[in-house]
Formats: sequence, C-alpha cells, structure tokens
Amino acid sequence: MGRLFVVEIPDVEEKNIYTCANCEEENDQDFPFTHIALEDDRQYYRPGPPFWSYSDNCIFSEVINTLMLSESERQRIYYGWYIVKEVQCVRCCQVLGTYYITSINPNFSYIERNFLLYEEALNRWDHGIRVPV
Repeated sequence: MGRLFVVEIPDVEEKNIYTCANCEEENDQDFPFTHIALEDDRQYYRPGPPFWSYSDNCIFSEVINTLMLSESERQRIYYGWYIVKEVQCVRCCQVLGTYYITSINPNFSYIERNFLLYEEALNRWDHGIRVPV
C-alpha cells in the first residue's frame, strides 16, 4: 500500500481551492489545511438524475488528499443503480462524499469516475479568503 502523505497545492493564495472543513475546524492557523480540490476541477451538470438530492453538492473530476478505503457497493440513487465508494479525508478520515465508479444505466454514464463531495464537508477559499461554498 505505501505511506500516506498530504499534498499541498502551491501558491494557494493565488487560486480557488476547496479544503476539508473538519481539518480546518481543528487547525487554528490560516494555512495549511487539507487541500482537497481546485475550482478548475469542478464539474457542472444540468439538474436531474442522479443529482436531484445533491443539487447543492460539488462534483469534481479530480481530488487530492483523499482515501477510498471502503468496499465498492451497489447503491440505488433515484432512477439508477451505481457502483460507488466512500471518499474520506487523508488527514482526519472524515467522510467527504462519494466516488462514482460505474453506472448500471448507460444514460447516466457521464457521472462515472467523478467525485460527488458534500457541501458541508468542504470550505472554499478564493485567493486566500474563505467564502461560502
């Protein structure tokens, strides 16, 4: 398996990033927190399945400093079945969201290999200033 380590995004005060809200709560410094994703990696899809219940959540094509230790599981989300894994923060092991491995329904294959992260598990930083997600 190997050694786990935390990756820091360089020049963080010049970028829009997302951090783990739990790590930030436990840390009394401004930086570094556990960097999770860049705004550039966020995906925007039209409203509809499989995101009706997740309309306020964040979908990313790439994340860093995360673990997927749980077993893959088959989950029914509204109109389809998906094979998913739980995504956790590498530093505090807080559940951040879900990784969509595959969709049983080919109509929803666009979500495959994307991360759906819960809005309440993230904090957003815009050029070093914390802003609402």
